[in-house]
Amino acid sequence: MRLLLCMAIACSTSAFGQMFIKSKEADKQDSLFMLNLGKPYPAFTATTLEGKTVTEKEMIGKVTFINFWWQFCGPCIAEFDALNALYGKFRSNPKFQYLSFTYDSISDAKEMVRKHGLPYPVCSIPQKECYRLNFGKGFPTTIIVDQTGKVAFLESGGGKDKEIASQLVLQFEKEIEKLLEKE
Repeated sequence: MRLLLCMAIACSTSAFGQMFIKSKEADKQDSLFMLNLGKPYPAFTATTLEGKTVTEKEMIGKVTFINFWWQFCGPCIAEFDALNALYGKFRSNPKFQYLSFTYDSISDAKEMVRKHGLPYPVCSIPQKECYRLNFGKGFPTTIIVDQTGKVAFLESGGGKDKEIASQLVLQFEKEIEKLLEKE
């Protein structure tokens, strides 16, 4: 009986210890993520699937919506329709631009663009570069950069349900509208 009690205590201590470590790690990652708010977006050079070179310098003077995804990410795919609609709403505004990054190969990225009707610029970049530019977060990650080139909004993760994804994208839309109104 005493042995069973000791084993139960050891197992529960181990489980709680792991939860605490995971929680501390999540807090650390979120803190690092939040530290980037108000800071200049990192320097980068990328090429869209259409062959256009883009850099962080092109963000100055525009509200830039940046989305990170990859082809086997359920939440990424769930938000595509809502993101297409968001792009359609703001695409004609000269003070707005949209960038999409994936670490899928160029051919896989082109297939995803075709399959999901993605109308916005997509850049295929190395996985390590995706993680550098999305501050080490997973997928999907959305970052909104203000007209001065500073990070104004960050969101990582999502649900596999299109309705939940649409609600998140509405939040992005409100953030974009607030930033566009500042000028």
